[in-house]
Amino acid sequence: MIDVNDGLLYLTPTDQPIYVENATFVGWLHDPQNLTTADSIYDPVTNSWVHVTGVRLIQDETEVYDVQVTGQRNFVANGILLLDKVG
Repeated sequence: MIDVNDGLLYLTPTDQPIYVENATFVGWLHDPQNLTTADSIYDPVTNSWVHVTGVRLIQDETEVYDVQVTGQRNFVANGILLLDKVG
């Protein structure tokens, strides 16, 4: 698992698209393990960018849920915009 911002989000390290912005890119980053402190992640509830203050790999057993949505493929998890893994 990847821990983003000390517990804000816990994500699988690969294939979990997250909407990011940095100096050269705005769009879907498909592998959260590639997040850096140069990135910001989007909070659509407040229409603001949340600076990434830390990304930490956690090697522990945990239960993981795959969200599949109908219609638009994006969803909000703990205030952060994500995209389902289908497609």
